[in-house]
Amino acid sequence: PPPPPPPPPPLPPPPDRCHVMERTELSGDVVRWGADHKVSSAAACCTACLAEDRCSVWVYCAGPACGAQAGECWLKALADPFSDVDLVRGRSDRWTSGTRLPPPPAGAT
Repeated sequence: PPPPPPPPPPLPPPPDRCHVMERTELSGDVVRWGADHKVSSAAACCTACLAEDRCSVWVYCAGPACGAQAGECWLKALADPFSDVDLVRGRSDRWTSGTRLPPPPAGAT
């Protein structure tokens, strides 16, 4: 008999639970090290964060600048990613980050 069909790809995380910040590297306490946690996409990294109770933000490395870090998915705990003064927002050529919580309304930070 023919082999069974491959399983369908995982569904992307719900948009209301996966708030992406492109070209951004968020800090935080590491919940899962990215060096030994590689995934295929930022959506897969967000899904991994949603499955880990302690994870509040995730950081995914994609693009040519990543080199050996390509695909790394770092899961982190950060109480308030929107007030982090050390945030590298919009200046990273390697990292895409995201949060479980939606950003605050404009002017609320």
